[in-house]
Amino acid sequence: MKRSTTKPKGATSYKETAFGILPRTKLLPLELEGTKRGMEYIYKLVKTNNHVHITPELICKLHHVSFGWIFSYIFLYWCINTPVHSVPLVENAALRRYNT
Repeated sequence: MKRSTTKPKGATSYKETAFGILPRTKLLPLELEGTKRGMEYIYKLVKTNNHVHITPELICKLHHVSFGWIFSYIFLYWCINTPVHSVPLVENAALRRYNT
């Protein structure tokens, strides 16, 4: 099978984070912790309200709770540039988050 990347096999990838530029090996534990935080957020949300509606605002909030502490710069970009049914709703949610 042909590879779809120009990265040499075994090369380390790096990501810019709130903790500096980290190699993938150091980033993975942070992403796992972020996923755990997101799961806990959803669990608490569903525990208090059985009828949670999945909205663009909820998705942005979940993404921020899960990974905003790692990739602090991504939250605003992701919420505004993610194609969803109601982009103005997403833009308003992102702007409210950063204007307060």
